[in-house]
Amino acid sequence: MMRVALAQVNPVIGNFPYNVARIEEMIADAAAQGADLVIFPEMALTGYPPRDLLDRREFIKAVEEHTRRLVAASGETGVILGVPLPDGEGALFNTALLFAGGQILGKGVKTLLPNYDVFDENRYFKPAPQPQGVTVFKGVRLGLTVCEDIWNDKDYWDRRRYDCDPVAEVMRCSPDLLVNISASPYHMGKQAVRMDIVSSIAAKYGKPVVYVNQAGGNDELIFDGSSFAVDARGQLTAHAGSFVEDLVLVDTADPAGGAAALEPPEENISWMYRALVLGIRDYMRKTGFSRAVIGLSGGIDSAVTAALAV
Repeated sequence: MMRVALAQVNPVIGNFPYNVARIEEMIADAAAQGADLVIFPEMALTGYPPRDLLDRREFIKAVEEHTRRLVAASGETGVILGVPLPDGEGALFNTALLFAGGQILGKGVKTLLPNYDVFDENRYFKPAPQPQGVTVFKGVRLGLTVCEDIWNDKDYWDRRRYDCDPVAEVMRCSPDLLVNISASPYHMGKQAVRMDIVSSIAAKYGKPVVYVNQAGGNDELIFDGSSFAVDARGQLTAHAGSFVEDLVLVDTADPAGGAAALEPPEENISWMYRALVLGIRDYMRKTGFSRAVIGLSGGIDSAVTAALAV
């Protein structure tokens, strides 16, 4: 169908010049590699979670200005970018925006707004007002979903958090490719669950799926990235790095035509180590600290703390 780039970026919350520069660099890199479409994570423009910055008028004005700039500068390579967009009535939508050639071509609005654990999206966003359809780009019908929207399949869960299933609604419109942009925090075992959910959706509907997740640490939240793509049988066809920025290209044509399926990466204790190192590094980098004092007692906890800090 098309060559798709998974642009796994590590944004800094509220730092528009930095985020826009990284987005532009990744778009240029993807285009140079022959990508038809480059996909960024949920809220990649602002960083996730921006929390009460979303309540500031000047912040949303900056979102709109930088979004217009990116759209105006876009070329033949399509871009799907996660942004918060006003609904025209004083509320915000958590949006997957598709643009190319200087024009906005379509969008997908997040339907399921998590309000548990570390999430508080009902505070900031309004759910999609109607079932989401598909957007056609270069002859390919794209179903655009955002993070939580893929986590409510009635055939996967014994008990569901929500009554509606956005994926089922999108699939009624017969997309060629399902896209999910996410800002999904890491915990041990999380990637295996994500891959199982996405693979089951792909196999259930017979459609390839691309999942793009944010990387980086933001305060107590750590995002591992680990973006991936599966074919229409649910077989892994691409996997980005974990706990790093990455750009990975995949041909979304069904690998039954020749491409070989990949083995999922093994999630072991090294993932926890890399998660902690990333969290510490990004906390220092993003807040501007250049030095820190650590207190060590000489026990095993202190030894681990010192190793992580180093």
